[in-house]
Amino acid sequence: MKSFFDGATEWNDYVQEGDSHVLSEDAKVINDNYPTAKTVAYKAPDGGANEKYPGYHSNFLFYGEECRLGVIECCYKDTRLTDTLIDNAEMCALDMTPAKRSNHIKSKSWTVYEATADDKTYCTGFAYERNSFEEKVMFNTLYHVAFKEMLMTKGYVKNIPGAPMCGCIEQMPIITNAACTKVVEGYIIDETTGKITLNLNWEDCGEGLYEYYSKLESKTSTEDNFVREKIVGDDKCYEAVTAFMNEKMYIRMEE
Repeated sequence: MKSFFDGATEWNDYVQEGDSHVLSEDAKVINDNYPTAKTVAYKAPDGGANEKYPGYHSNFLFYGEECRLGVIECCYKDTRLTDTLIDNAEMCALDMTPAKRSNHIKSKSWTVYEATADDKTYCTGFAYERNSFEEKVMFNTLYHVAFKEMLMTKGYVKNIPGAPMCGCIEQMPIITNAACTKVVEGYIIDETTGKITLNLNWEDCGEGLYEYYSKLESKTSTEDNFVREKIVGDDKCYEAVTAFMNEKMYIRMEE
């Protein structure tokens, strides 16, 4: 699971060749478990590994807490399907240190991406407020976004180099935009027994991930500014990279 969210495993690496590597068969467990993802609140997808190896499932931890800013994001660079990856974002730069357990670079490191018109990047994610219903089912939403929608429906795979494929926004690259999904709270009541069961659904936010985040009432201006520094907006890569380099005591030399 950890390797998948980093952008590896056969689900990311293989492409169907005849009857080999058919995703609907190799990843059949995803569709089989989707009804459960709609009815049972999920815990962190670490399989219990964090209890034995604290911090092992690092993608959704930041300094020991689950995604402090309340944003989980996934960015993709390729597709398993014949259709072209939709290009909704430009990748700008990345401080690779917070994602060192995904890129396996122990020393402090960073990179600036020289994106061209041929580079395709698709980013999406979701946001939630602390102690909210959305936070309680955050990993159900992750299941819906990363497994059901992105992998099984669209066939999107592969991470931006140096970053996790999916993780807390604190570990993700500086990008221009990201799509947004939100959970729709719902319940089913058994009229015979009176038992109440979750009935989750998801829908598009109707706006970009940053725009949605900026309207969450509990978020502070500091949190909002940090997320804005990660999702900078259309045609803002140049300014974002300049600011990123300035923070590291570098000055951009104009040609």
